[in-house]
Amino acid sequence: MATAAAAPLIAAPAHAAPDPRPTPSAAPAASTGYRPVIFVHGLKGDALTWGSMVDNFRNSQADRPGYSGSELHTWGYDWKLSNKENARKLHEYISEKFPRTKVDIVAHSMGSLVSRWYLKDPEGHGWKGAEKVANWVSIGGPNKGTTLAALCNVPPDEALAYGAGGLAAACDTISGGLPEMTVGSDFLKALNSGDPTPGNVRYTTIGSPADGLVFPRDSVALDGADNHNSNNIAKHKDLGHSALLDDSDVAEFVAKRLQEGQHAERKPHKGPFKLTVKDARIHVNDAGNEAEVFGHITLRDRNGNSKSIWDRENASGQISEIPSEQWHSLGTGGERKGFFLQSTGAVDIKVKIQEDDHTATNVVAAGIAGWDPLSSGPGDFSDTFQGTDGGVVRIDYTVEPLSRNSDVIPVDSEKDCPKDYLCVYRGKWRDGGGIAVRSGVSVSRLADHGFNDAMQSWINRSGRPYSWYEDTEYGGGRHPIGSHEAVNMTSHSNLDGLRGKASSLQPR
Repeated sequence: MATAAAAPLIAAPAHAAPDPRPTPSAAPAASTGYRPVIFVHGLKGDALTWGSMVDNFRNSQADRPGYSGSELHTWGYDWKLSNKENARKLHEYISEKFPRTKVDIVAHSMGSLVSRWYLKDPEGHGWKGAEKVANWVSIGGPNKGTTLAALCNVPPDEALAYGAGGLAAACDTISGGLPEMTVGSDFLKALNSGDPTPGNVRYTTIGSPADGLVFPRDSVALDGADNHNSNNIAKHKDLGHSALLDDSDVAEFVAKRLQEGQHAERKPHKGPFKLTVKDARIHVNDAGNEAEVFGHITLRDRNGNSKSIWDRENASGQISEIPSEQWHSLGTGGERKGFFLQSTGAVDIKVKIQEDDHTATNVVAAGIAGWDPLSSGPGDFSDTFQGTDGGVVRIDYTVEPLSRNSDVIPVDSEKDCPKDYLCVYRGKWRDGGGIAVRSGVSVSRLADHGFNDAMQSWINRSGRPYSWYEDTEYGGGRHPIGSHEAVNMTSHSNLDGLRGKASSLQPR
């Protein structure tokens, strides 16, 4: 795992794109999977609030196939702006990312208003959102407003009498979205007048009688939508506003509803694969001041293997100061030529970067992006992650298959060596690096190629994978390298000399 010291924050090169809103790479035109699902979070949330629901969508059930990670998209936005402005940004995101395919939208809380404004387009911007969206699902959405938002118009000292002084004080910061949620606001009148569910879109709402934040209780339901009470969906009754997001029954209900009428013919690409991050950049707008940022960017596969591209903890004082309104590149780790993770299947990119301005901590970029061989093949990709204060993180990466007849594969440890491959790693065991070999390569041929006279092959007759042992100079005897099949090289071994020799090895 890369440390903060190994991945410094450095200024981007002069040729870096100046646009603070980079264009995400478009999704493939042809797909044998499900429609893309866009998750839109709520007030004071971020795109990572969807973590539990995304996991539920991906897990196959007896009566429902799982989604591919590449089909699930957590979209982040700056909830300090107005819902109208964020609807425009949602339109831009969908138009750029999915120019040739319809999408489904799942929204929580205020995200319902952002996405509805995009769908209805009351001011006539020509977005045609109702033609672009097949399904829209609102979970705990204040579709007719919430009386709590009226506290924005109450002086903070008076609001304290209602036990909501914190919300009233927050209105100075959240001046865009909260007033628009006030029952009877001009914003809501425009949304709910005429047809509140326009177009050939299937509208679904899910509300809870114990929501706690959306009042009146019938505010979630819409004329023309399929309206549901969470108590009729979930085993756990009276779910709270945030608990609606994490409930597995609610997630399963939504996933099945979105998949109705769809059939995914999966033709997964065969692995293993190597995902290499070519560039990771950040842009923050802190009113001209230096932005103090911390957080992490992590690659993780479904087997639990993970690596951090960038990792700084605020609790440890690891805060990076970067100039505002400029693109900066996040280093990708020491002497590596690009940060990578090898996997036999799907890989997630998880981002959460926060700004600490000494008065409030804001999530300037967050989200989960997935590359999945169920619906994506090798190629070049880019994903963007957004949040408050004009925060954007853009990650460009390449996915390529690993050839069994290729040269030695560099890895961080023997655990990263895919099955049937020969790998070089630089370990801390003894004083050298080593090679790792997984079952499928004839270990006897390694000795024949003269990798190291001190190494002896050993076959476990119980049928477990081949293992290597080393005749060491430190006391003699054969010492196992660990539970993985690996070879540790002595200090006089030349790892570069392995290159070329491995190309003649074939899986047995």
